[in-house]
Amino acid sequence: METYSFSSGMHKSSALTILEKLESYFFLGGQRTQIIVLTSDHFKVAIKKEATVSTINKILKILSFILLPIVLIALAIRFFLRASLLSSTKCLFIPTPISKEEEFILAANPEAVKQAAINAPAVFCMPKKYRKIKIELFETRVPEITFAVDLDILEKDISLKEFRLPTKCIDSPLLEFGTAEEQALIKSIQAQEKDNTYVSEKGKNQLLRLMLEQIFVHGVDKEASKISSLGRTTWFPSANPPFTLYEEQRTMPNSIWYHIFFLSNSFSRKEQLGYCILKQLEKLGMSGKIHNIYPTTPPTIAWEKTCTSILLDKEFMN
Repeated sequence: METYSFSSGMHKSSALTILEKLESYFFLGGQRTQIIVLTSDHFKVAIKKEATVSTINKILKILSFILLPIVLIALAIRFFLRASLLSSTKCLFIPTPISKEEEFILAANPEAVKQAAINAPAVFCMPKKYRKIKIELFETRVPEITFAVDLDILEKDISLKEFRLPTKCIDSPLLEFGTAEEQALIKSIQAQEKDNTYVSEKGKNQLLRLMLEQIFVHGVDKEASKISSLGRTTWFPSANPPFTLYEEQRTMPNSIWYHIFFLSNSFSRKEQLGYCILKQLEKLGMSGKIHNIYPTTPPTIAWEKTCTSILLDKEFMN
């Protein structure tokens, strides 16, 4: 049975303190789950920790187990407290090591941690390997806590070696850009690829990073989707008015997403860089739902069932 411990930085009720003592009593060493954040709706953030118990303490604990009636009562109380305090929701495990100071910051700000998780729907549609947490400290205001997808790790797990992207796809003089950064990047790639028939590995990896940033950072709704049946969603600027929800996107008939990633003149998804990347993301465990009505229209990726339901959807909260 999994054993729990609780961060010393947490505010503990009397019931939680009793549970903490019972968990410690039945623990004989090894790995246990240390809960750092616990909210009233059973949202839990935890880390895995190795702990040891001295040989003398082990012997004393084992000898005390002989007192069967008392042990059975302790087990019953432990079971009841677990059911009422920890519920059946999943623990959200922090994927990377954190310092003791960071642990105390998280423990002291449970609602801020929960809100940070709610604000990052795409993060929890990716496997733990690709998640990270960032804690920024400020002198004059509360710490800023952010969950994000680790794009550096994710990028290394996607290969575009077999995908051939004709250089003409990035050479259109009619391309329009959503940001100055997009424009600078594409102009740079155009210059470095001008003598090639197909875009080089370096160029493809630069485009991969651009798309990953659009999927997991820039393209994600910050609020409810404009389609009421969807939760927060990632959008790629499109030129098709029937399927474009944002006014600013309708002024981009030559969007780089439409021409470079989801080719307007190609009905085969195998020939589209964007779908090659999306397919690999799905293989790596991305659980966001890809919606695509027509093959020449850039898709959308829905991260949750309804707006801000991501923690409920993933059973981190009830």
